[in-house]
Amino acid sequence: MYTGIKSNMAAPSQGLFSWGANSYGQLGIGNTTDKFIPQRVESFPSEAIKCIKGGGGHSVVVAKSGNVYVCGWNSKGQLGLGHRDNQLTFQKISGIPAISDVSCGWEHTLAITENGKLYSWGGNNFRQLGHNQENLVETPKQVQAMADYTIVDIAAGLRHSVALTNTGKVWVWGAGSKGQLGILIQGNIPSLIVAPQQVPLPNITVKQVACGSFHSIAVTDDDKLMVWGCNKRGQLGELPYVPDTGEGTENISQPKQLPSIAKNITRVISGWNHCIIQTCDGSLFSWGRADYGQLGRIPEVPMLASQPYAEGCCYIPKPVEFEEKASQIACGSEHCLALTVNIHLYAWGWNEHGTCGDGSTTNVYTPKLVPDIEGWRAVLIGAGYGHCFIMCEQK
Repeated sequence: MYTGIKSNMAAPSQGLFSWGANSYGQLGIGNTTDKFIPQRVESFPSEAIKCIKGGGGHSVVVAKSGNVYVCGWNSKGQLGLGHRDNQLTFQKISGIPAISDVSCGWEHTLAITENGKLYSWGGNNFRQLGHNQENLVETPKQVQAMADYTIVDIAAGLRHSVALTNTGKVWVWGAGSKGQLGILIQGNIPSLIVAPQQVPLPNITVKQVACGSFHSIAVTDDDKLMVWGCNKRGQLGELPYVPDTGEGTENISQPKQLPSIAKNITRVISGWNHCIIQTCDGSLFSWGRADYGQLGRIPEVPMLASQPYAEGCCYIPKPVEFEEKASQIACGSEHCLALTVNIHLYAWGWNEHGTCGDGSTTNVYTPKLVPDIEGWRAVLIGAGYGHCFIMCEQK
């Protein structure tokens, strides 16, 4: 899933802040207590930051230098430190080439080097690492099957992975039982794919990819959205399948184009079961699961409200209830962040662990302003499945 963007900010006046779920130390603040408002991360070194990403319980920060710093849950080696001990403060990964971007799944991590090579580490029970082995991988390891390709974008689902090459082609591997790989083998949905395979998208050039828990999304160079995988919550922009009526679709096993939503799409992000797109003018559109407020808008009564598969979802993409224009967006499992062009930070969605940064545990159904941190200005945002980060500079 997409959880942050890149920045070229200078280091001297910077400060990293985090909040939300912290059971494994993923906030990097030296303890395992959830935080309901932003806390200063003292363990992060004085380095300029490119991007901030998070997984089920781990966090990864890529510095402008290409150094990678990690903290949190490490039971499957998802921190890449050569062991499986959780880390309550940020630690530097050693022995890895300079990295330009990362993406985090539930318990695995993907990384692109500055020269476009793909590395992965962490849990591998579903072959989500793309290596020809079943065991977990505790240190960063190059995905040899993709060694001859230049990778420009990556996305990690719950237990599947997606990579985009500089030629606009999409490759997938890992768990596939919900159709999230977009590939059929002898007419059947594979339970998993061990080695990376190219998704059949003839005559289509892709510019960005994203993943949810069991679905995948590709943005084409002409701003079309191709979707595939689980549609139980309408996250693919289709009426969810309803057993009692036989209507809708639960899984879409091969790429399908959504009707045109908006022009000039600059970013698509996904939580577990919801999706958001950002256009070049800063507008946001959302669809999918809605019961925690993760769509940032009050959904209409579902078409089939009496049916359990249709409750709590809104499969038609519509604008987020947001008066400002977004410059950055980030997404956790069931919550979202947006930084506006006016340097205001908003959050909405699931708030059980204080994920929305408002000091409460009440879900937030429309974008709500995160209180300013005195003396600091947010410049970069990122999110894990249940936690958040902002990089700030001094005012």
